Amino acid sequence: LTLLHRSFIKSYRDVVAYGIRIAMYLGLAIMVGTVWVRLSATQTSIQPLINALFFGSASMSFMAVAYVPAFLEDRFQYVKEHQNGLYGAAEFIVSNFIIGVPYLFLISVLFSIISYWLVNFQPTAVAFFTWVMWLFLDLLAAESLVIFISSLVPSFVISLALVAFANGLWMAVGGFMVP
Repeated sequence: LTLLHRSFIKSYRDVVAYGIRIAMYLGLAIMVGTVWVRLSATQTSIQPLINALFFGSASMSFMAVAYVPAFLEDRFQYVKEHQNGLYGAAEFIVSNFIIGVPYLFLISVLFSIISYWLVNFQPTAVAFFTWVMWLFLDLLAAESLVIFISSLVPSFVISLALVAFANGLWMAVGGFMVP
């Protein structure tokens, strides 16, 4: 509970961890929405719709690399406190996860509110919330990848490069580029 409380306070005070990232994702939503603005629901728009689906989700997961510096900062604090016998890895990861989930969901909703309607995806509540959930799970997986790699290799530059490589691989085999 103490870690949750501390992580919560840090999450709204740390502008880089979530504030700047929310601004980045909002900018990305505007970009996706305006590049693929008002696609028609016809056969000729299938490929552009697929491209918008891919680019929106792939870019969101790729931009998760922005979490590397904030996580490494938390990890270095954890290492010091763990060496002093205060808590273990499970408590650190669980509190980090619990605090991150609402922010990731908020990012997914904000991104969707802008981009979904600009692109002109299917205008139903079920389709919209399916898109939101898909983006949320995609972002959750991408952030988990950041945490996993940054935990294994706690060097900023190396973690950034490995996460970017893994995301590139993830995008290449996601089924959009090659069925």
